[in-house]
Amino acid sequence: MNSNLMSFLKAILLGLVFLSSAAFAQDWRVKVKADSQLLPTVQMGERFVERDARKQVVYLNAEQREQYRVVVVAGIVYNSQGQPLADSKDGNSSYPDRINYVMDAHGNLYIFNEFLHKEIRHSSLFAGKPIAGGGEIAIHSGRITHIDSESGHYSTSSLMGNVLKELQADGVNTKGLGN
Repeated sequence: MNSNLMSFLKAILLGLVFLSSAAFAQDWRVKVKADSQLLPTVQMGERFVERDARKQVVYLNAEQREQYRVVVVAGIVYNSQGQPLADSKDGNSSYPDRINYVMDAHGNLYIFNEFLHKEIRHSSLFAGKPIAGGGEIAIHSGRITHIDSESGHYSTSSLMGNVLKELQADGVNTKGLGN
């Protein structure tokens, strides 16, 4: 192969790598929807306001919340450092592969483990403010294998369809997922 052709092929390959990394970087940004496209939300159950205070549930601010945000690209869940999540484990014997999630009105997904961190609950991520989805989630080899709307703090079953549509738009195969 002559050197001009080899240089040309290298340039094309580098361009493809750049474009794929730029696409990933774009996907990594926080989702922001126009007001008219925001997902519907629900308020936290009133009985949990006093209960959270009594149990010293931690309410996070935006900066603290960011460490729990994950991004789904082509169906794979990535943590805040850009690494694919391996397997979810909660330390709970009833459902050892499930952890917790909440989704905001823009479709951003946040995951946490309330069994390992008793001070963090569904209400923690948005400081008791409304959410667009919440429940339990299982992740295996970076892929969501279970998701539901099981949240004591929020009644989110009516929002499950929106959560699934958002995940499907991010490349998740939602067949068989949801309550």
